[in-house]
Amino acid sequence: MRKSTAILSVVVAVLAVALVTSIVAQSRPADVALHTPRPTSSDWQRHTVAATGYTPATFPVPRGAHSMTLNIVCTTGGRVGSAASGGIGIDVEQQRGRFVGCDDGEHSFAFPVTYSPGGLTIQISADDRTRFTMSASFSTEKAGPDPGTTIQCKAVSKTFSTVYLAESDYTHHRSTRAQWAAGLRAASIEALGIRPENTMLDSQVVVLQDTLTDSSVKPGELYDGLIGHLHPTRPDWAAAVNLTEQVCDYNGTGVEILGG
Repeated sequence: MRKSTAILSVVVAVLAVALVTSIVAQSRPADVALHTPRPTSSDWQRHTVAATGYTPATFPVPRGAHSMTLNIVCTTGGRVGSAASGGIGIDVEQQRGRFVGCDDGEHSFAFPVTYSPGGLTIQISADDRTRFTMSASFSTEKAGPDPGTTIQCKAVSKTFSTVYLAESDYTHHRSTRAQWAAGLRAASIEALGIRPENTMLDSQVVVLQDTLTDSSVKPGELYDGLIGHLHPTRPDWAAAVNLTEQVCDYNGTGVEILGG
């Protein structure tokens, strides 16, 4: 009889422990046991490519990534303006037109991305003599308009509008040479007020400032660049206008030329 009582006591004790364990397990939040740590940028691989000339590259996009930062460093000199003249053009998911010059250090760009099983393809357009290194890193942070670029695009819009008005009025015989010159002086003052913001527009702004303060500029020479003639009289100005408009477009803060 004593033996049966002892066995019964052990059974009751085991059942009690099991019941308590079950209650604790049921009261625990379901996501504690199944919680998956959020991805962090530091966990993801940085991809680096060293190349010459036109280069397509496909990088795997980690799940949870919202943006990619692309850094490009040129190892040969070149002129800003186009792939053919030594510049580098970037095409990320059909986002075309981001050019960098090979003579002014490292450039960094942020692009929004989403996960894709096939990865993300980047195409770098460059001539056969241009050597460069690019690296791509992914982040959980979302990419948005660059604040410095936004400020510059707004200021450039005002300057371009002033130039366009002066050039257009003179070309269509609505103003005198003196009025045209006054318009360009006003545009040069606006341009000189555009400060560096540590963006890829900084070098383009310098070209705009230099051109607008150049006393050798004649009526009609800047109008060509603004309306996109294929053979502008001042190619440096036209290239700076073109690149500025492209950068602002891809920043989501496009240039608006009032009266254009």
